Amino acid sequence: MLLLGLGTLLVGTGLLGTLLGLRAKLEGFSNTAIGTVMTAYYLGYVIGTFVVPVLIRRVGHIRAFAAMAAVGSAAVLGHGLVVHPVVWFALRAVIGVAVVGVYMVVESWLNSDGPGNVASGRGTDGHGVTVSRAPMNRARSPLPMSPREKASRMGSPLPGSLWYS
Repeated sequence: MLLLGLGTLLVGTGLLGTLLGLRAKLEGFSNTAIGTVMTAYYLGYVIGTFVVPVLIRRVGHIRAFAAMAAVGSAAVLGHGLVVHPVVWFALRAVIGVAVVGVYMVVESWLNSDGPGNVASGRGTDGHGVTVSRAPMNRARSPLPMSPREKASRMGSPLPGSLWYS
């Protein structure tokens, strides 16, 4: 279940990046602003590699995982509340910190799970497959396109769709 959740997180993060880039263009952000906002995710990812280990040592793995998942979810929802490049930059950075925090906790759980190297190796194997296959290229996906994906390829979005808050 842990790897299924991680795969869902990876797919959702990839879709969020696509959605925000398109939504920012529809909202009239400049190309420079869009690039800067999208880069904030990776800035947060790097910052998280320094901040999250301290958090894990202070509060433990379970609480750190719950906190990162909650903060990341709230930041995703924040994009619909305020449409401004500076706010989106901050939210994207927070999402980057949250995602790297979840990764750290999952990987440390897998490395310490089970007796001996066999159980740990199996967990790490599953993790590698999940991480490499979850953000699969949409063009090669065996799944049919959802109505939202079809609508996103039609050009100008309709009011009341996922593009408008």
